[in-house]
Formats: sequence, C-alpha cells, structure tokens
Amino acid sequence: MTAKLAEQERERRLSEAQDREDEMAIVRQINIEYSITAAEQEQERRVREIEVAKVQDEIIRDRRKSEAIEAIEAERQRRISELDELRQQELCERVEVVDQVVQAVEQERVRRLSSAEHIQRMPSGSWSITKPADDVGTTTVDLTGALPVLRLTDGDATDVDHAGFSEIPVVNASSSKILVDEHTEWRCFISSEQPSDEKDKLHAMRTSLEDDIKAAESPFQDVYGDLRLLRFLRGNKMNVSVAVTKFREMMALRKKHNLDTVRKAIAEKNLTPEDFPLYNKIVSHLPFLNGYDLLDKDGNVLYFEMSGYADVRGLLENVTDEEWLEFFLYDMEYRAMRLDQLSRQNERLVQTVFVRDLTGFSIARFNPRLLKRLPSLLSIATKCYPETTSETLILHTPWIFHKVWNGIAAWLQETQLRKIHMGDDTYEHLLTLMGGRDRLPKLLGGKSTQHMIPQTGFLGRDSYVLLCEDGATQAEIRAGGVLQLPFRMAANDTICWEYEVKAHDVDFGVKLRMQGDGGAQEVEKIAKTRVMASQTICGSYTTTEEGTVVLSWDNSYSWTRSKLVAYKAKVVKATHDFSCLDISGNDCV
Repeated sequence: MTAKLAEQERERRLSEAQDREDEMAIVRQINIEYSITAAEQEQERRVREIEVAKVQDEIIRDRRKSEAIEAIEAERQRRISELDELRQQELCERVEVVDQVVQAVEQERVRRLSSAEHIQRMPSGSWSITKPADDVGTTTVDLTGALPVLRLTDGDATDVDHAGFSEIPVVNASSSKILVDEHTEWRCFISSEQPSDEKDKLHAMRTSLEDDIKAAESPFQDVYGDLRLLRFLRGNKMNVSVAVTKFREMMALRKKHNLDTVRKAIAEKNLTPEDFPLYNKIVSHLPFLNGYDLLDKDGNVLYFEMSGYADVRGLLENVTDEEWLEFFLYDMEYRAMRLDQLSRQNERLVQTVFVRDLTGFSIARFNPRLLKRLPSLLSIATKCYPETTSETLILHTPWIFHKVWNGIAAWLQETQLRKIHMGDDTYEHLLTLMGGRDRLPKLLGGKSTQHMIPQTGFLGRDSYVLLCEDGATQAEIRAGGVLQLPFRMAANDTICWEYEVKAHDVDFGVKLRMQGDGGAQEVEKIAKTRVMASQTICGSYTTTEEGTVVLSWDNSYSWTRSKLVAYKAKVVKATHDFSCLDISGNDCV
C-alpha cells in the first residue's frame, strides 16, 4: 500500500514538472514572438526616420539651390541694369556731341554760302573746327565721326562734288568710318578700326579687280561692290594680293555653280528662306531657324539649329548631295544679301552668330556619311562668303562629339576654329549676347514665343522611345535591387554608354574590379549620382589598368518601386577610330 502511494506521488510530481516546463516553453515562445515584433517595429521606425531625413535633406538642398539661383539671377539683373544705364549715358553723350558737330557744320556752311566764293569747289582736306579754349591753346573738333548724319542730298551736289566728298579723311579710332561704293546709289559708311589703312587697301584691291569685275557684267552691287571686297580684305588679314586672289577664286566658283542665277532668282521672285527649293524637305529632318530680325548686342543676326535632334538618316536617305548643295547655295546667297542690307543700314559689317544645340545627340543616330558632304560646302562658304560668321556657339556637347569633332576640325581654317566655342560657359555667353532670356527661343531655355524653332526631326518625340528604337536594351531594376553590367577591359580601353530612366530616378556609378595582392579589389571610379527620368545620359570612362569595369544602376534606396532603364554600352579599344564608333548594341560579359 505504501509503495503504491509513493508511485502515485512520484507520477504527480513528474506531471507537475512537465506542466511547468510546458508553461515555461509557451512563455519563452511568446517572449520570442514579442521580441521579433518589437524588432520589426523598431526597424520600420528607423527606416521611416531615414526616409523622412532623406526627404528633409532633399527639400533643404532644393531650397538652397533655389536661393542660390535667385541670388545669381538678381546679380545678373543688377549687372544688366548697370550696363543698360551705362549704354544709355554713353548714347546721350554721343547724341550731344553729334548735335554740337552738326550745329558747327551748319554754321560753317552758312558762312561759306555767304561768301562770294561759295560756288567754287570745296578744297580737299580734313573737316574740323577750331575753337578757342579757356585755358589751353585751341581745341580741334573732328567731324569725321559725324559723317553718317551729314550725307549729301541732291541739292548739295553743287557745293561738294563726289571727288571732294571722297577725300574727306578719317581718324584712326574705333568709331571712325570709311566711305564705300562712293560713286553709286549704294554709297554708305562702314565702321573701321583702321580707316586710313583700310581705305587705301580697299582702293588698291578695287583697282586690281577692275577689269575682272567689268568682265563679269554683273548688276549685283552686293556681290561685286566694296562691302564684299572689304569682307575679303578683312578675312585675309588686310593682305591685298591674297584678297585679290581669293576674290578671283570666288568669281570662278560663282560661275561654276551659277550663283548669279541663284542671286537673280531670289531678287526677282522676292524669295524668303521658306520659299527656297527643298526647304520643306530639309526642315522636316533638321530643326533650324534663321533670325534675320533678331540681333545680338553687337548687331549680328542669329541662326539657331537643334543639331542633336536632326534626323541624320532621313537627311541621307531622302535628300541627295545635289539637293543639299542647291539648298545650301540659295541659303548662303540670301544670307549674303541680308547681311549686305543690314551692314549698310547699321554702318558696320554685320555677321551671323550660329547657335547649334547638341541636346539629344546620339552617336547611334550619327552617320559618318554625313561628314562626306561637309568639305565641299565648307569650301564654298570659305571661298565665297568670308567674314560672314561672327562666331559659332555649340551648346550641350556630349563626350563623344569631341571625338567626332577631331575629324571635322581638320577641314577648318585657323581663323574659323577661333570663332567656335563649345565650353561649359558657352550658354552663359549666349545669354550675354542676347541680353538675357527674353528674346531667346523657348527650346533654348528662353522666353520668346515670337521666334519658334520648328518641331521637326526628332524634336517632340519621347527620348526614351528613341533610345529603344536606336537599339538600347531595356531592363527592370527591382525595388531595393541593383543592375550591374560588367565589361572586361584592357589598359587604355574606353567604355562609353547611353541610358535613360523611364520614370522616377536611380543612382548610377562606375566601378573597376582588379586582382590585387590580397585578392579581388573593387574601386569606385565614378561616384554614384542620382539621375532623374526623361533625360538621356551619355558618358565614358577610360581605364589605365586591366580589369572589369562595372556599370551600376542602384535602386537599393527604393523599397517600394521598381525602375525601368534603357541602356547601350560599348568597349572601344585604344586603337579604334572614334569617328566610326557604333554603340547600337551591347557587349557586356
């Protein structure tokens, strides 16, 4: 009986011990679940804090950027205002001086008319008035700078004949002018920094070409007149013999390409650029705008071209070399006519500022066949239309264009190359020339709605779709994920790429993997940068060491959104010719 009770007691105790262990196991499991839940909640809280901090940092950066832009704009407006005030003050002073000069000349004319000898020819010499000064000898007022307001009318012809008028000397000053085409109805004055020298050399050049111009029997004063001669003279560093030779080469080219016929057609039919043969055919592939009524601060006309959005393939397939040349000849002849008219109106050699925007430029759409058309056109422009270009501004040049440019620059003269600007400050220089954004077309970041560049070529089309059509590969980057493309490269090889994010943003960077003494190493070569959608990014990297270059699109900071990116990449060996580069596909390992 006692043994039975003892066994029952033992079983009871075992049962209680098992129950306690089960209860403790349940408590431990509950505690573990509570700990996991608490850890997850803490992690979510920290992630939210990090995201909030990032947003706050982004807001602060945007605010500081906006404040900096506003400060820069305010400073620019202040400087423009000061410049305008200085110009206005200078203009008032010049008007006052001119009024004084005109009054003095009128007094002299009245004095001479009152003389019995007024019907005799006026002696040649310098027109100046000497008046007593209060404290120093005498003061001489030179009337040369006022000659534009003293042009003779028919009624003055009896007092001063053409020979006497042409002998009026000029002084060596930036505001001085020389008389051109003096014996024709085109007679006018042109500003000159070296008036005496230019006048003598222009006369020598005209004398040397007298027989050639007579033999041409051309009625076009803007082609064979003094203004065109002056452009040749200045374009050849005031060397008369070289300028004469170049002018004769121009006459031969005009005869070869029937440019007098083109000039006659423009004048008789009163053609504008929109009326030129093949205008609609060419402008449909090349967005450009002639701004003959739009002048920069120096009085030069503007030409705008969205070269980066040109449909090069369409130009090559639909416009033959002969058609391109015909349009080019009409355009250059019309430009020469307008520049001649504006030069005579403004009494200075008016030129053209060419603005070419390479936004949207893609090497995949570039075709080297286009370069074959350039030499003949550049030759005609150089030989027939010197000193018609003030400067050429090339905006937003991508890295690969500098490689292609090496082939183009070989065809240009040194004087032409000096007029081409494509640096980081080129756009600011354009704004300075235009006096701000108010008169600049909207497609170039301006505010003008009067001067609109036509939406042709690839303008207005979705850049992401265009990149895909050009052979880009599309890839999805998962939320929190990273897309990496490795490329095996030798020393001095170059990798080039183009890509665009379809929506939102992504971080992009470049790394180099190498084998070191301690094993594999990964070095960051281009730091990660946040890239927004709707912009095609082009870039390149040249490695100095053998290894694997990795292009990385990082979306790890986004936990909820996947990103879609279209990319193209190519490794170019150190011996390759960049002008023949094709990155229509990819060659990642």
